[in-house]
Amino acid sequence: MLGNVSRAKVFRYGYAAPFYNVSRAMRTIVFGTKNELGLHFGILIVWITISCITLPLIRCFVRREGSAKTARPDQDMKV
Repeated sequence: MLGNVSRAKVFRYGYAAPFYNVSRAMRTIVFGTKNELGLHFGILIVWITISCITLPLIRCFVRREGSAKTARPDQDMKV
């Protein structure tokens, strides 16, 4: 049962995780294994780009939510 679950396609998202790609890139550099550095560094660059784009968006959203709460403090006090 466990063997079938671990091979499900749902779990393939782990190949796009940054820690997986860092470890694979380091294995290639240190041990000289299959050369897929371009793929691994490309995935890491995409992660960095996504983080750089979403961080300011999330900060703006949180700032708006915070300023909306400070503008109307009586709304939070109602039970």
